[in-house]
Amino acid sequence: LTNKGLKHLQEQIPFYDENRNWNNRLYLVIYDFAIKYNRHRDIFRHALSLLRAVKIQQSVYITPYDPYGIIQRLNKQGLPGEILISELKEKGIFGTTTNLKELLWEVYDLENINDRYARFIGRHSHYKSAKVKRQRMHLSFKYLAILKKDPQLPFSLLSSDYLGKEANILYKKLLKT
Repeated sequence: LTNKGLKHLQEQIPFYDENRNWNNRLYLVIYDFAIKYNRHRDIFRHALSLLRAVKIQQSVYITPYDPYGIIQRLNKQGLPGEILISELKEKGIFGTTTNLKELLWEVYDLENINDRYARFIGRHSHYKSAKVKRQRMHLSFKYLAILKKDPQLPFSLLSSDYLGKEANILYKKLLKT
């Protein structure tokens, strides 16, 4: 494989990030591109997805990862619209959700992802060595499908009952058997 091919392949296979460095800030990214710039908008949204940003309204995204660097690089190539980046503070949240963890739990649909992790753990924590060997690829696909949906938010933004880490530990254990 070429370096470019290897990088593309690695981007397709999710990995569990154990070092989720975070600067203790959340960012709102709001953009407006004219309809004739759909290609630019798609590139921009892809860049936001690399930051694990999630759409909370049309053209409004939230991310715990600093978007300035990647947006500045894209802007040097000429983005044909307006982009606003705002830092979100806990005291700036009003409505039915009044803290960051609850807000993120909702907008990232972490309850659904956590339920999937719980089912994975429940179904596979009792596997015996012989069964794991026969179903190793199947187990990998199941786990990686959940992991691909997991935004892997900074650990301090996750509730204590989030099962991502436990599922990862089980997955690694199953692969070693």
